[in-house]
Amino acid sequence: MIYLDLSSLNEQLHNECESTFQEKMEASDGTRCMLDASQFSGIMLTKPSLQSQQILCFFANLSCPISMMRFASSLFPYHSKKWPISSFELSQIYMLEAIEVAINLHFDKIAREMVADFQSSREFKEIMLIAHEIVDRIAVPEHICPEVYEFILGNIDLSMAITGRTVQ
Repeated sequence: MIYLDLSSLNEQLHNECESTFQEKMEASDGTRCMLDASQFSGIMLTKPSLQSQQILCFFANLSCPISMMRFASSLFPYHSKKWPISSFELSQIYMLEAIEVAINLHFDKIAREMVADFQSSREFKEIMLIAHEIVDRIAVPEHICPEVYEFILGNIDLSMAITGRTVQ
């Protein structure tokens, strides 16, 4: 997988992320590291900032599906919120990979419950609209894993999705 490394932007923040990762891995016998909170070390992860993107990037690179979706959304250049770093290609990569990870976690009860809680949020619905737009913009849904495409379609309100444009 192609990924972005923002760890050198703020070493102290990177160390806090690393510490949290170690704690979560120890607490789960090394099986999972999921960051489902909307805040980390006083930083709102849904508010555009370089620190938010650094945190989301760190946990996204560890395959946390929630962080991957949030990071993909933050990278999406056509998002109504303007984030410091944007890339359509990276947004696409992280988003599609995040959905695959979320689908594959259905055998892990704790992870599945965390993802299900996130899926019930308004934030998740907005992220799925972005995922739908990503698929719409690349215009080749038949080249995307059918389970991923079905996941996106099953989690959006089609009345809010306009072909070629996400309603903000």
